[in-house]
Amino acid sequence: AEKNLLIHKISLYVVEHALAEFAPILHRYNITLSINVNCSDICSDAFRTKLFATLERENIPGNLIMLEITERQNASIDDLKNAIVSYKASGVRFALDDFGTGYSNLNWLSLLDVEEIKIDKSLIDCIGTGNESSVNPVLSGLIEMLKNMPKLVVFEGVENEKQYRFLMKNFPGCSAQGWYFSKPLNFDEIYSLIAR
Repeated sequence: AEKNLLIHKISLYVVEHALAEFAPILHRYNITLSINVNCSDICSDAFRTKLFATLERENIPGNLIMLEITERQNASIDDLKNAIVSYKASGVRFALDDFGTGYSNLNWLSLLDVEEIKIDKSLIDCIGTGNESSVNPVLSGLIEMLKNMPKLVVFEGVENEKQYRFLMKNFPGCSAQGWYFSKPLNFDEIYSLIAR
């Protein structure tokens, strides 16, 4: 989509339909809807206009929305900082997604006003494979660095109990997501899960 210059149209479609579909759940429960977006979308007037118009139409408070941006994309830090400020005025929150891949620009950790840092699953894949001695040394260093950051750290792609227990032992304040907790669900399954 990025190569064929279709990513912006896809992003506009996704944000409008995700918000419209999940509006009833967001109105009833105090949860956050996270939407993956491209860095250039964050800086786009068309995207910002579509997001805010849809939030207003569906009567959704901005603080129930988290936009997940990936640091794989090379973007101007100043443009991103300015764009994030414009969204935060309406309560929209941000996560730095897939951290540990791509550019892994440490500046993003300190310079961007994000609420969450999401660690890419590739850094924990070796945990639980029976080869515990091969735990990625980058992961150990990353855990020590992130423990002192005033942001929520979420490990992505947790697929088994060994991975979960490793994270809880080595980083008790972190959160985790992945198939260990739930497979991807369709809308009706999500609604049933939340309504329990």
